[in-house]
Amino acid sequence: MKKSNFPITTLWNQSKDALKTGDIVVFQKSIEKALVLVGQATLDGSGDKDLIEGVKNETWKERLWMALENNGLLPELDEKI
Repeated sequence: MKKSNFPITTLWNQSKDALKTGDIVVFQKSIEKALVLVGQATLDGSGDKDLIEGVKNETWKERLWMALENNGLLPELDEKI
């Protein structure tokens, strides 16, 4: 795993490594922790174009959401909604 002093980046790297080894539990937990940190930054006033650890806030949100979605970790939407 790449070393980083940034917590979100560290969690992102952990999730990628876990996915490579097939450890879906570590993958999901790492992504969820990163989402909490990004969400907290948003609640604290970070806008979509603001940088968090050198990456736009909106990029982190999309990256983390897509990681969950692409690996089947989001519940299916009810078509009746």
